Amino acid sequence: MIRSGIAVMVKRSSVPVEEVLECRNGVEALELLKKHPVDVMFTDIKMPKMDGVELVKQLEDLPNRPLVIVISGYDDFSYTVSMLQCGVRDYILKPIKREKVEEILLKLEKELEKKQAEIRDQNQNFKNQVKYFLHTSQIMEEEWQSANRQFERIFGGKPYRIVLGGGNQKPVGNCQLELGTLDEEQVFFLTEEQTEEWKQCSEKCGLGFSAGHVEFRECGTALAQAKSFRRIAFIKEKKYAGLEDAGAHKEEGTEGIPEQFVEQFIQQFPTDRGPEALRQLQQYFFQAKHQDLQTDQFLMVVSDIQRAMLKKYGAFAPEETRKQGERPILYWNLAKDYLEAQENWMKSAWQNLQEQFGENQNQARIRDAQRYIQENFSRDINMALVSNHVSMNYSLFSIAFKEYTGTNFVNYLKNIRMAEAKRLLETTDEKILEISRQVGYDNEKHFMKTFKNICGISASEYRKNIAAFGEK
Repeated sequence: MIRSGIAVMVKRSSVPVEEVLECRNGVEALELLKKHPVDVMFTDIKMPKMDGVELVKQLEDLPNRPLVIVISGYDDFSYTVSMLQCGVRDYILKPIKREKVEEILLKLEKELEKKQAEIRDQNQNFKNQVKYFLHTSQIMEEEWQSANRQFERIFGGKPYRIVLGGGNQKPVGNCQLELGTLDEEQVFFLTEEQTEEWKQCSEKCGLGFSAGHVEFRECGTALAQAKSFRRIAFIKEKKYAGLEDAGAHKEEGTEGIPEQFVEQFIQQFPTDRGPEALRQLQQYFFQAKHQDLQTDQFLMVVSDIQRAMLKKYGAFAPEETRKQGERPILYWNLAKDYLEAQENWMKSAWQNLQEQFGENQNQARIRDAQRYIQENFSRDINMALVSNHVSMNYSLFSIAFKEYTGTNFVNYLKNIRMAEAKRLLETTDEKILEISRQVGYDNEKHFMKTFKNICGISASEYRKNIAAFGEK
């Protein structure tokens, strides 16, 4: 009855309590504490089977020792004093008053909050330290020792596995240590029991499981294993991959992606061949999934395409879809998720490009650019200035200009300037310095070098030839 009364007082106090557990004696209490972490324990001194004094002594061996409050009568007060010396937080004399229970709970709540904050800080510091260890091999022995003590506190010498998931992957079961994001992937440390629990998950998460390890020093090796299997699970769109998949997955690949594919994809995208280029990319995804392409080569090529495409055409996609397209490839759980995000922003960008810069509109703008260059070649002009003049995206202008004129902007401008320089050398007596300025070169040496590279002779030699032979 007294025990039930205390439980009611605790539940009705102003301190939020998640759960109240009751035991009839010290033996029951010790067994429960071994299986169920508890923040606060009220114990009487006199109990059957195991009294409160012995119970408190036994708590020393528990990894998560609760805060203890002793309940005693006046006759047991000498025991209470000795128990206070063993770390007991406070005591309550019988008969038990509701106000006293409230007072003690308020005090313990503050102590627990402080303790939890310290643990959170300690855990965060340890997580940062582990991330540092996983990024570098230059680690001093005392650093290993310090981190290993923390690791022992978490795993108690039991085997662990590192698990990698996508950038937004959440735990799918119990997790001993959730490290957080490392290189756009989520890192988890699991016990063997937790590993089996995660493998039973029904979702396709594309997880990579390392082999089992015991020593904390092996975390770098475990991470490398998890990365390797994570890439297999990602490409093959599996729930997870681990040691059992090592023999079944071959990295030879019977075909390779052509070296020029990235450049071709970038050049074809804004044209009518854009959808065709995207279909070819989808085909490479299919081949990688069925092991006809090397995983590492495939991931590298796809990442190169993503970076180049975002740089050139990202501005043409709506912000929301573009942001999804900016996510690194292994941020996504599965290859199909990544491909879907890339297709969404690329298709929207392609549609906007066609609306703004269809082939006929492009040709009209390039013709306008040609006229502008012809009228202003003597000025300090460049492609950025001209593309802005005709209201075209810089990258798109570069592609369309070369496609329409057959040469790039720099050579086109250079040829116009050299043609005019030749005309002035043939028809005037002006000094070469003055001619170089008239055709857009402030630096005479630069003009002379460019002229010789194109004509094979210097400007002065060209003029002499014209005077002597009248030939161009």
